[in-house]
Amino acid sequence: MNSKNIALLCGRGGSVSVRDKNLYPVLGRPMMVYPLLAAQAATHVDAVYISTDSTRMQEVASENNVSVINRPSALATATSQHVDTLTHALEHLRSEGVNARFLIVLMCNCATYPLGLIDRCILRLESDPKADSCVTGYVNNDHHPYRVKKLGEDGYLTNWIDLRSISVSTNRDDLPGCYVLDHAMWVLRIATCFPPNGQKPWGFMGKNILFEENPGSRDIHSLEDLQYTEAYLRNQGWNEL
Repeated sequence: MNSKNIALLCGRGGSVSVRDKNLYPVLGRPMMVYPLLAAQAATHVDAVYISTDSTRMQEVASENNVSVINRPSALATATSQHVDTLTHALEHLRSEGVNARFLIVLMCNCATYPLGLIDRCILRLESDPKADSCVTGYVNNDHHPYRVKKLGEDGYLTNWIDLRSISVSTNRDDLPGCYVLDHAMWVLRIATCFPPNGQKPWGFMGKNILFEENPGSRDIHSLEDLQYTEAYLRNQGWNEL
């Protein structure tokens, strides 16, 4: 059985932050269409699937020649864990006789996929046999672990980590890079990422994680994020339908 690079769109029907955000019209297209088209445009993706409980999202996927994995309602709640969704999807693929070498996970509430990003991540993982995954994100030292605080039981702010033995500058540019995962995409090497035993909290990313910068990326948690995404897409050359 030949192994394949499988793109998996993930999105549930319910949404707490923005109602039906995966189907929200962005430049006249449902939000989920952008990762879908990005996956279909990637030259190193062999097939595209979607895992969702939403009938309408399944319809949009089918209209765009994307195979549907019907996600159980128990895996489509506000507290559902990604690892369970991915495990369910892999079981479904195996039941169809599909052997996934790389699983390219794309979130349906993110539209910031510049041309070539998916292929770059796949090729980076392919060229590094020690790597378990390649994920996208951006560098943001404003929210560096040295700079952020937590609220103590006494009601006063305190550091998240012990900085007493570390020389820390108040200038963010003096700090080592803070790499923030944007969760636009995870490319996972199935052989080493499942069963999950990697870095917390995303154990399914494995222990050796590559980083691919995706400047300007943002997933959707508010109407302001939607406005930002539309502006981003226009700058990328997208037109409104």
